[in-house]
Amino acid sequence: AFHSLFNLLGLAVFLPVLKPYSHWLGQRFAQPEERPQLSAQSVEVPDAALAASAELLRDMRYDAVVLALHQFHLRPELLSLPPEIEHALQAHYDRHKNVPERYAMLKESESQLLAFSLELQKGALDRQQAQQLQAQVSEARALVYSSKTQMDVRENVASLRHARDDMLTAIYKTHRNFVKKAYRIYLELSHLPLAEKVVREKAAELLSENDSHYHENNERARSITPGPASPDPSLPSVLNVNREMHHSIKDLIHGRDIE
Repeated sequence: AFHSLFNLLGLAVFLPVLKPYSHWLGQRFAQPEERPQLSAQSVEVPDAALAASAELLRDMRYDAVVLALHQFHLRPELLSLPPEIEHALQAHYDRHKNVPERYAMLKESESQLLAFSLELQKGALDRQQAQQLQAQVSEARALVYSSKTQMDVRENVASLRHARDDMLTAIYKTHRNFVKKAYRIYLELSHLPLAEKVVREKAAELLSENDSHYHENNERARSITPGPASPDPSLPSVLNVNREMHHSIKDLIHGRDIE
């Protein structure tokens, strides 16, 4: 009886950490998923080729979102996404890549798509196929621009996160909360046809909110006067974060031609 009670107590202690430990093991030993490779895709059948490039573009969207999540120490479940989208995002999040590596992957995917588009244009594309290809190339560039903007302010964002001034950390938190909202809406819209009215309406709303968020944080920043010896980020650094985050999200939305 004593041994049974001892075992039950041990089980009760272990149960709360079972799920996190299982998740860690899954991340530690999971086989890395292969990214779509366009080099092996034939361009002889344009519709099949465009479907393959669209798959690569979907992969790039998730990588761009994950890069932003890492920037603000966010996990996929915090975005409150529909289950199928959250599952796909989690799969990309669980890849063992740091932020610079993820950006390099985006650049490599963009290069693949550009090279593939040149090969595809050598064949006979109808007007709709040509427009679809151009839209894919434009969105790939926008995703890279958006992520490059995030990369440019990595150190500034980190200094905001660790600032001693409560008003500075409040600015960081407003950025973090807006990133959660903006990227959730972006991913949800990316799974809907562009022709749907709701897509353009929600995109326009998000762009307007992005503008308001930018101006409000600039007003907050201008009310802060750190001392000359303060280790906190300077006003130019804070304004730079505000500007670049504004551009990053704007590029993301404009990239899908849904403004």
